[in-house]
Amino acid sequence: MTDSAGTAGSRVLDVPGSPRRWLTRLRNLITQGLILAHDAPSDDRPLSEIYIEIADHGPRLRDAQSDISPPLDDGALADLSAAGIRDVDLVFAGESCLEISFGLPDAPLHELRAMIESEIQYRSPFSADASVSFWTAEEKPDGRWRITAAVTLRAPTMDLVARLARHGLAVGTVRWNGGTKTFAARPDWTQERTEGKEMGWKAALRGLSPVWKATVIGVAMLNLSAMLLLAQTTFRHSAVSQQADKARLELSRTAQATATLRALGDARAMSTERLALTGVLADLLPDGVWLDQLLIEDVTVTLVGFGPSAAEVTRLLTSLPQITDIRFGSPVTRDNSQGLERFRILATLSGPVE
Repeated sequence: MTDSAGTAGSRVLDVPGSPRRWLTRLRNLITQGLILAHDAPSDDRPLSEIYIEIADHGPRLRDAQSDISPPLDDGALADLSAAGIRDVDLVFAGESCLEISFGLPDAPLHELRAMIESEIQYRSPFSADASVSFWTAEEKPDGRWRITAAVTLRAPTMDLVARLARHGLAVGTVRWNGGTKTFAARPDWTQERTEGKEMGWKAALRGLSPVWKATVIGVAMLNLSAMLLLAQTTFRHSAVSQQADKARLELSRTAQATATLRALGDARAMSTERLALTGVLADLLPDGVWLDQLLIEDVTVTLVGFGPSAAEVTRLLTSLPQITDIRFGSPVTRDNSQGLERFRILATLSGPVE
């Protein structure tokens, strides 16, 4: 890609990436296709038969077919115009330009051009009003761009462009033959454009033949349909994921509520069993037997208390069909001063207490 309204010279590489990067590259491919259909890349343009070389010795006319170097004056320019020559290339060489190189991330072409222009102004030692520049951008396999720019002074360059215009001549291609890289470009400052500074697919589309326009519009509609399908698929996937997350949340809440209800039911059943067993024991145990604790855990019943005879308490408990496996949980202790035995009796609750 170069800094012109009608040329593009880089290829779009087919490497994997995110959907956003894929869409960016697809847009860039369509834009570059439109531009290439409208005009050939600057680097593919042959050097004009007569060109102007701008080097350390100043601007000179050069003949591409010979070593003739006629003087660059109004007479020579008038002769070129009279000979039917309309486009003259500018070739910068030597120290006529300052070369600047830098890298940028992947972006849509119109945004990339703006980023390149801004970066050149930032890196250039000259102000934007005092300089002009032209550049080329090469896409790397990782999707990044490598930019090489040439910056020169505005006043002498634009004076030369104005001299050519007065004789009906226009600048064809601007070339850089110095520094580390040789490239060609067609920057906006080389000629007056009826579109002003309009760049991109609109200007390119207007220059296409009707057949090309129909082809380009068809390809654009096909790619637009692909992008809409991708966006719709992504939206549906997001909606399904949200519904699945909502369903999982509702299921978790239902499970928690079920567990809480089950726990409450178990607690209620235990309380009911305790009340029922308390009433049965109150009727069963004789006077003089006191219970400090009555615990029911699952099917295990624990009775802690004291009375005249712990053995008598166990004998009475055996009369209850719902209580089995009666045993002492700890040794029985006796208080001779009061004639009472301290007991801890364990039993198994095998059925509901009635």
